Amino acid sequence: MITMGCGDACPIFPGKRYEDWVLDDPAGQGVEAVRPIRDAIEARVRALIADLTWARFDASKLPDHRHVALGSLDGTPGGVDAPRHAPTSWLRA
Repeated sequence: MITMGCGDACPIFPGKRYEDWVLDDPAGQGVEAVRPIRDAIEARVRALIADLTWARFDASKLPDHRHVALGSLDGTPGGVDAPRHAPTSWLRA
């Protein structure tokens, strides 16, 4: 939940992330004063999306393709003569 320093009471959701973004209040201000506030909100939203996306990314769940690129050079399976495609054993139906 994101609050923007407005001082309003907000509901509490246990286990959820909370951030208070301190911003100038745009109420009663002209367009030229509001645009930087709008831009600051946009930048913070973009940063939050990037942060949440990477926070959920788990590289350990990716298939290990190292053997495809680093196969042996002596002609054994996975060597230089082996087909260069990813193994399908990790695919799910």
